[in-house]
Amino acid sequence: MFRITKTFENPVTYIFRIEGKITDNGLTDWADEINKFKTVSGRQVILDFSHLFFITPEAVEVLLNNMTENLYILNCSTEIRNRFHSSGLGGRMLE
Repeated sequence: MFRITKTFENPVTYIFRIEGKITDNGLTDWADEINKFKTVSGRQVILDFSHLFFITPEAVEVLLNNMTENLYILNCSTEIRNRFHSSGLGGRMLE
């Protein structure tokens, strides 16, 4: 299971911490949560993956297919960072 918590907000940025693990069993919930970020306009949305310890390739694909210009990735473990880079998300990562 995973959890998403808003950890920061100001007039130009939201930061959400992603915790736990994202498996195929939670894929529908993951897709629903990621789709919510599509409605955010006028602010950057940063997804902080520092507390995520596993993500399936299918969950990465959901993220990839739902990326918007204002959505960024932050604080990934080495394994998750490598998975994101190999999926084409390297340009959306803040390091």
